[in-house]
Amino acid sequence: MPRLSLLLSVFAAAVLLVSCGGTAVMKVTDIIQIRAVETEDQLAPKFENSDGEIIRLGDPILTDQTIISLLVRETAGTDSFELSIYMNDQGASRWRRIMRRKGEQMALVVQGRVRATFVATEPINKAGTQILIPAVATNKKDADALQEILDKKRSTK
Repeated sequence: MPRLSLLLSVFAAAVLLVSCGGTAVMKVTDIIQIRAVETEDQLAPKFENSDGEIIRLGDPILTDQTIISLLVRETAGTDSFELSIYMNDQGASRWRRIMRRKGEQMALVVQGRVRATFVATEPINKAGTQILIPAVATNKKDADALQEILDKKRSTK
């Protein structure tokens, strides 16, 4: 019995060590997620952005299940592209709760990598089901590649 207790203690310590100090990056199954950036929470899951930086993020707020449609489009008068997201009622409800904390930093996670960070904003339609994420791409090639990934999301639903 003491051996089992020792073995469980060693296993628990190893799990704690890996979760606190490890460099493992979070793997996700959703093609797209919106998560809050968690700069102060050292236990929050780690995600990597396109520059290789590690960013800690909270639980998913919007996922494949709460997003109805996605459209990458050029931002008027700029060389930048934005992402328009339409949510179902469950997604809109979650977004309203986030909006109570004005100015919260959010992250767009596409295929498990942080694509962009942005400040949460109010929905742009009266129903509260559409939001815009700025600067998701800086050129047409990247915007088209992102739209192709997002179109795959639709075809798998």
